[in-house]
Amino acid sequence: MFYPTNFPIKKEEFLLKLLLEIANFPLSQFNSSNIITYIKQIFRKNSYKGHQIPPMWHLKFVLERHYKEFPSSFYQRVNEALIKTKVRSWSGIIPVSVFTGGIGCPFNCVYCANEPNMPKSYFSDEPAVMRAINNNFDPYKQVFNRLQMLYLSGHSLDKIELIIQGGTFSFYDRVYREEFVKGCFDAANTNIKQAIRTGHLETKTSANLLDAQTQNETAKQRIIGLTIETRPDFLNQSEIDFLRTLGVTRVEMGVQAPDEKILKLIKRGHGLKEIWEATKLMKDAGLKITYHLMPGLPGSSPQKDLRMLKEIFTNSKYKPDNLKFYPTSVVKYSELAEWHAAGKYQPYSEADLTELVLKFKEKIVPPWLRIQRLVRDLTTSDILVDTFPSNLRQKIEVELNRRKIQCPCIRCREIKNQIKADKLQLEILTYSASGGIEHFLQYIDSKNRLYALLRLRITGKKAVVRELHVYGKVTPLGERAKAKTQHTGLGQKLLKKAESLSREKGINNLLVISGIGAREYYRKLGYQLNGTYMLKFLG
Repeated sequence: MFYPTNFPIKKEEFLLKLLLEIANFPLSQFNSSNIITYIKQIFRKNSYKGHQIPPMWHLKFVLERHYKEFPSSFYQRVNEALIKTKVRSWSGIIPVSVFTGGIGCPFNCVYCANEPNMPKSYFSDEPAVMRAINNNFDPYKQVFNRLQMLYLSGHSLDKIELIIQGGTFSFYDRVYREEFVKGCFDAANTNIKQAIRTGHLETKTSANLLDAQTQNETAKQRIIGLTIETRPDFLNQSEIDFLRTLGVTRVEMGVQAPDEKILKLIKRGHGLKEIWEATKLMKDAGLKITYHLMPGLPGSSPQKDLRMLKEIFTNSKYKPDNLKFYPTSVVKYSELAEWHAAGKYQPYSEADLTELVLKFKEKIVPPWLRIQRLVRDLTTSDILVDTFPSNLRQKIEVELNRRKIQCPCIRCREIKNQIKADKLQLEILTYSASGGIEHFLQYIDSKNRLYALLRLRITGKKAVVRELHVYGKVTPLGERAKAKTQHTGLGQKLLKKAESLSREKGINNLLVISGIGAREYYRKLGYQLNGTYMLKFLG
């Protein structure tokens, strides 16, 4: 009989009794904010003395395993109440991070941590790394156990964004990478809900990667996006072609700073030429691009960082779609720690970094950019110099409101779980980037809140949709009636407009860089698989 790891099997009967008592409370008064209150009321009874209030996922498991014993109305209400970290699915997908095993990079940048037996730049006490360690860096176990806990936290698993971390993905040999990705798909193809409800686990083991991907096209848990991390000097056409066979749709690339002197000083091992070439190759292949930038590197200053940020979003050789800030920290196991001890380097203060980010958001950020991260969440035991907190994003949001600055980035404008407006307008922004023309299509309301977007790249007679994303809470496939923004037709409308724009340029077909699990969606709209892309002849 299958049970989740760490579930107290001996307490199953007790937890079922607890849920049955919760079912006696009026459903009209029951929600996620008062479920703990109701449980505490029950625990005041003498029959519950000696027991502790259980984790919510324990209750969720028992609710699923014994769902037939509850009215459907109660199941739905409790299931919603037990959702943990609801913000995790507000962007329309569920992110799942996994780690490759090994050092992950042959270089020794001065800021990078080199903890023994860990992927370079990562620490053993980071939550995602700890999960990888507990699963011996096995891809199947990492994905399966993460999906299992996400499901038991109340999240839908229909739309998964797989994020492979662990350093420079392109550094590993191709056989290892193909097997690693296959393991991830096999785990996604294993029906989590069925295993939890029935107690019978049918482990999926495909013959090869292509077989695993084919299964995932119609699986219950579909990988609709696959992200990897790498360096610009590891990217060439052959590598990008291989990444596409794996199903990669987005690449996070370590740029750090667009300055030759700084890159040399930090022993980066490449220059601007490699960044420009890699950026163009990825855009031409339809890949979405996330830059990693590091404010506060040796040789920089807040003023210089601001100038470099402006360069990245005005110079057409750059212009990434997404951005992750990793403000330079003095961490253990790094050469930079030695520089700091010798008085050769001092990181930015919280005030300096805050002011830099505020100016960036106010004066530079374009509306087609998504700022995914503003600070890396490291533990205090990893950082040797305490400068800025892990909740810097929240503190900056408070300051933005105080100064009445509205950040135009995608993340700040996403509709999330807010009340939807009745009227939306389609806006098209056009800009040049890496030798091509980018059309950024977005559905927004009168408050400039973002509901859906599409990135269309046109180079000569080639048109490729690099991204199609509908925001809002993840809505399970087929549940259109319950949808707030997903499954309401916005994606189809954006595709129709992209097709129209392509025809106007005399282009006869349109490519889409679809995630494996999204292929069925495009097939229903007249697209067919062509190599690793979905293709539609426009006629």
